Amino acid sequence: MRSIRLLLVAMGVWVMPFAGQACDLCGCSGGNQSLGLLPLLQRHAVGVRWQSQHFSTTPHGSGYASTEHFQSYELWGRWQVHRRWQVLASIPYAVNFRQFANGETFETAALGDATLLGQFAIIDPKSQEKRRFKHAFQIGAGLKLPSGNSNLRDREGQLQHMNLQAGSGSTDALFAALYALSVSKWGLALDASARLNTPGANNTQFGNRLNGNLRGFRSFKLGAFQMLPQAGVAYEWRAKDFDQELLAESGGYQAYALFGAECFYKQLVLSLHAQTPVFGDLAQGYVSPKPRFSAGVSLLFGGKKTKSDTVNPFPNFISTNNTTIQQ
Repeated sequence: MRSIRLLLVAMGVWVMPFAGQACDLCGCSGGNQSLGLLPLLQRHAVGVRWQSQHFSTTPHGSGYASTEHFQSYELWGRWQVHRRWQVLASIPYAVNFRQFANGETFETAALGDATLLGQFAIIDPKSQEKRRFKHAFQIGAGLKLPSGNSNLRDREGQLQHMNLQAGSGSTDALFAALYALSVSKWGLALDASARLNTPGANNTQFGNRLNGNLRGFRSFKLGAFQMLPQAGVAYEWRAKDFDQELLAESGGYQAYALFGAECFYKQLVLSLHAQTPVFGDLAQGYVSPKPRFSAGVSLLFGGKKTKSDTVNPFPNFISTNNTTIQQ
């Protein structure tokens, strides 16, 4: 029986700056997607990923109901400096859309804020290779950089709302941690990530973010492919935003059921993921999240390849909470 060796994976905090329009309320202040389970700690990686989120906003006062659709197309990479050290970077292209019940629409599309994250394996992966119960413990820290456009305007030349800007205009601190346990072909992972926001463009500031994921997975072979289905729960919390003043109808929490799978073929990894809301309270109940989806493809290259990599190309262990903490 092939065991799944310990692999601390790229648990990165991928911050996509999606940001609502002309109103305090906007579902875009949610976001906790995961890149998935990535293999082979000693290999470098580069990939692309697409993410899609939908929200509906209940009108308040004399406003109109609205729907929001946020997509991102992300280029990311991982460089394995040492078996216990890795560096991750990403840059998204954001496409944000909002439509009101009266037919009025607002849309923006531009490069978003880049992120850079360094990660360290507190438990040396080499020390776990011959254990039946294998443990992983990894921490990371980094920055979200103000590289995205935070001055996007509508057709009339008016500044778009902070939630439709592609970038926040702020430099934010990122933190991540992962604990994982595996035995045979089964595994369980608990991860958390946080973003501490600073004041950004146009006298705005997004509230701090905290995300967590608990997932189980099992690996199996299907012909020439290695499959890794997974399921679990995700939780996210965010403080209230600031736009000239503290926005009372912002912030909140949300829990999701998550499902996904990775398919490994030689150096290629295909990822498909979905999350569906279970319970929560966003923007004092005015914002309702809808199911969200992500897909991506990654290429593994270089690094230190071992005999075990050829025999068993499963992720030696787990994964990322490459958590998307969106505006």
